[in-house]
Amino acid sequence: MTLTTAWIPSESRVRFAKLTRFWVSDARWKILCGGRRSFKSTTGREALFAGHGPTQRDGLPMFRGALCPPEDVPDPTFVIAAPTREMVKRIWWEPVKAMVPQMLVQHVSEVELTIRLHNGARVMLLGMDRPTRSEGIAIDGLVADEFAYWKAGAFERSLRPAMSTRGRPGWGIILFKPDGRNHAYD
Repeated sequence: MTLTTAWIPSESRVRFAKLTRFWVSDARWKILCGGRRSFKSTTGREALFAGHGPTQRDGLPMFRGALCPPEDVPDPTFVIAAPTREMVKRIWWEPVKAMVPQMLVQHVSEVELTIRLHNGARVMLLGMDRPTRSEGIAIDGLVADEFAYWKAGAFERSLRPAMSTRGRPGWGIILFKPDGRNHAYD
């Protein structure tokens, strides 16, 4: 079953061994490094909304997504970040909006690039050309796209601290295609 037509039905999905390991891994931080058209962004979007990791006793994944956030977390926040605001809007905004059934949406801000769901979860798209955009919020889940093109240190200075809020450690997925021996390589 799919939520909207933007979700790829599981029977139509290409199953790469590394992606299968990704979905069941209990690692809080995951890195998907691959070439173009290797389903990195699709995997990131689905993980952000549906969650990922081993299935728990309640039938939900260990790392909850925006559609099933942890119940004990006030104002659950999920972030998609890319090198620039223009890039995150161009690559992610329309596909992200298409994945969420309208009946689950409370409010969409085209200016702020945020979606508030009726379950209280917030999905934010951020450009890391100005990393301070992420400061002051607790991040429960992060998809960091095109990480090799980010400003060096942006993740460590701005996003990583926001994912270490006491009592609610956030999970992160870092997506990139190789671009030499830079911070993504390290």
